[in-house]
Amino acid sequence: MLLTQKLLRLLNSVFDKDARAFTAFRIRHESGRLRWRIEDRVLTGSVDGVGLFEVALAGYTIRTLLEHLATLPGITVISRVSTEQFGLSAGALMDQSGDQASSNGDQVLAFTSLLWAYLEAMAVELREARRQIDEALLQMSAKTAEAEWLDEWGGYFGFPRKGGEADASYSKRIVEEILRPRGNNKAIEIGLRNVFGQDCEVIDLQRFGDVFPVYGGAFVHNGTYLHNADAIPYYGLFKVVIGYDLLGGADISGYADEVSAYIDTLRDAGTHLESIELTGSKLDDSFAGAEDGSSVQVLSVIPTLLDALNGPTETVSVFPLVVGDASAPGGTVPNSFADQLDAPSDATGGSIVYTTAYSGLRKYDAKVPHSGGEAGALTLS
Repeated sequence: MLLTQKLLRLLNSVFDKDARAFTAFRIRHESGRLRWRIEDRVLTGSVDGVGLFEVALAGYTIRTLLEHLATLPGITVISRVSTEQFGLSAGALMDQSGDQASSNGDQVLAFTSLLWAYLEAMAVELREARRQIDEALLQMSAKTAEAEWLDEWGGYFGFPRKGGEADASYSKRIVEEILRPRGNNKAIEIGLRNVFGQDCEVIDLQRFGDVFPVYGGAFVHNGTYLHNADAIPYYGLFKVVIGYDLLGGADISGYADEVSAYIDTLRDAGTHLESIELTGSKLDDSFAGAEDGSSVQVLSVIPTLLDALNGPTETVSVFPLVVGDASAPGGTVPNSFADQLDAPSDATGGSIVYTTAYSGLRKYDAKVPHSGGEAGALTLS
C-alpha cells in the first residue's frame, strides 16, 4: 500500500485520487488495550505491549478475515457492511494503524476506488520485481544460486546435479570441484576418497610395445639402422584400485562407470586410465548397546542332591595259594590253602634266603617275589 500511495502521487491532478473509503469493521480486545497495524497487506495486533496476532491478508475476503479474527482469544469484531462489501478482498484494507483507547482507534477502513484497485495490483507486481532484483544478484554466484540457476552453474563447469541432490550440498560440491587439486596420483586419490568414501590407490604403469626392429627384411643391414632390439615403452598409463561401495545403490558396472567418469575430470591431458580394480568396501556403522528396557531380576538356583556319598571302599581280592615243600618245619604242609593277605611281614619261621636281582626285585628263597607294596604275609607251619 505504501507503493500504491507513491504511484498515486505521480498521477496527474486530473485523476480522481479519492479512495472511496468505508469502515470495514471495528476491532477491540475485551480486557486489554489493543493496538493494531496494517502495512503491506499484513495485519498485526498487540495487547498491552504483548504481540497477539499477525495475519497475512492475501487469500482472505473481508468476511473470512472477520471469521478468523473472531476465533482469537479476547478479540471482538463488529461490522455493518453490505453483502457486496463483505465479498471484497482483504487486500482492499488500507495501510493504517489504531489504538482502541483513542477515538475511533478501533475503526478499520477499506477502499472501493477502481483507480486504487488498479494501482494496488501494479504495486504488487513492482514489489515482486524489486524482490527479484535482489534474487537475481544471488543467482550470480554459485554459492548463493538456487534451483535451475544452480543447475546452470553446474553445467558451466561440467558438474551436473545428482538425482535428489539438495541445493546446499550441490552448491558446495561445485565450489569444491572447481578448487580441487588435479593431475597427479595423490590428487586423484584424494578426489576419489572424498566423492566415493572408499580407500583407493592410483598406480603408474609401465607397459612396453613390440620389440623393434623386426628382422623380416624390412631394413637393410648396412649400418643405417641401430639394431638394438629394444622395446618402446608406453607412457602416461595408470590404474586405479578402489573399494566397491556396497551401500551406494549402483551395480558394479554402473559404479565403475561413475568412478571412470570422475577420474576423467581429474587426470591431465595425455594420461590415460588403463584399468579399474574394485576391492573390498569400507563400511562404517555405529549402534547403541543392547537394552532390555526392564529391571534385572536376580536368579537363584539351589541344586538338589539325589545321592549321598559314602566313604571310599576298596575290595581286597582273595586268591588260592599252593605251597609244596617237604623241608618245611613239622614235616607236613597242607597242599593248598586260601588266605586273605595282610600287610607284608618277614616274621616267618625257619631260615629265609633273600635273593636280590639287578632289577631291584627281592625273592624269598628264590621262590616268592617281594617287590614292595601290599604283598601280604605268609605263615608256614
